This record gives sequence, structure tokens and C-alpha cells, in this order.
Amino acid sequence: RSARPPERVVGYDRSGETMKSEVAETLDRERREREASLEAGERVALALALGARDLLLYASAHGISPREARIRLRRLAQRGRTPSACAGG
Repeated sequence: RSARPPERVVGYDRSGETMKSEVAETLDRERREREASLEAGERVALALALGARDLLLYASAHGISPREARIRLRRLAQRGRTPSACAGG
């Protein structure tokens, strides 16, 4: 049994915590280049599609419906937020 040499680590991700391999860096750079070449409308469509996909993944991972996932995620987004002074009250 031959062991594969470890991938060369080249840096940290955006959070500054997780190290990325050379392969991950290459894939990330290629993805950014593809996205940068999109028209504005295409970027919006991509963002909406990714959001819909992520909602389904969240629902599946938690064993809930997409509707319930949307409700939970909205509640989580609002948790700890300070209401606007101009919202009345």
C-alpha cells in the first residue's frame, strides 16, 4: 500500500483559520473568475439559485420541509437584532 503525499498547503481561507490546499485554491480562483465574467442579471440568478439550493440542503439536513427551513432561517437572522428606531414604537 503506497501512501499519497499530502497536498501542499498554501494559505488560509477568508476566515483566517482553515488552511487551504493548492487544489482548493485553484478551484476557488477558477470559480471567482467564472463568476466575475457573468453579467449582473446572471449573477443575481446564480445567487438566487444558490440560495434555493442551500435552503433545500438545510431542510434536508434538519429533516424539515423547505417552508419550515425558511421560517427557521428568518428567525435566526432576526435573533439578537436591534429594532430600528424609525420602525415606530
